Parts: sequence; structure tokens; C-alpha cells
Amino acid sequence: MKKAWENLRKIFVASTTTRKLQLRQELNNIRQRDMLITDYTTKIKEICDALESINVTVDEDEVVQICLSGLAQRYGPIRIAICTWEKPSSFFDLQSMLMVEENHASRSRTNQSDIWMLYTEVDRPRGHGG
Repeated sequence: MKKAWENLRKIFVASTTTRKLQLRQELNNIRQRDMLITDYTTKIKEICDALESINVTVDEDEVVQICLSGLAQRYGPIRIAICTWEKPSSFFDLQSMLMVEENHASRSRTNQSDIWMLYTEVDRPRGHGG
């Protein structure tokens, strides 16, 4: 009976180690690409929570760094600004800042689109004759 428990323990440890390696790799390779900030940061948080469920702690500074390094290129300026701060922000603070930036960028694109539509409407030739 003792041997069976020992074998079961070895299987559990092996599967936990495999899961840990898989989750670590997923966390280190995560990229935003075309995800919204909320989806991207939620995915990071889910991976960290899964790691914590198998007793693997991920340092907050590491989570912030992983999040910043995986951001889409359009977030380059804010990434540089945050990386130059003396005191690293928390993951929650970073998530909030990125959501504000995303919202601002979205509104800017909408305004530019509205201006372009207005410009093309004014510049468009009207019908023939009068």
C-alpha cells in the first residue's frame, strides 16, 4: 500500500512540475497582439492565478515586466515612460494606466475618422447641373 501512495505522489509531482513549466512558458511568451488591454491583462492574471494554485508565486515586479514586454507596439511610448520610473508600479496600477491609454487612443481614432469623413464629404463633388 505504501508503494502505491509513493507512486501516486510521484505522478502528482511530475504532473505539477509539467504544469508549472507549461504555465511559466505561457506567461513568458504572452503577447498582446490584437487583444484589448482588459483581455490581455486578464489572461496574464489567469496564468498567475493558475501558478499560485500549484504554490508557485510570481513576483509583482515580474508580472509588470512581462506585461510591459508583451504589449503591442502602439504602446511603445507608455512602455518607455513606465520603465523609466524609479518605483515600479503594481500590476493593478499598470492595468489601469493601459486601459486609460487604450480608451484615449480609441477616442482619438474615432475623432480622426470623423474629421476625415467630414473632409471627404466637403471635398466630394456634388451632382451634375443645378
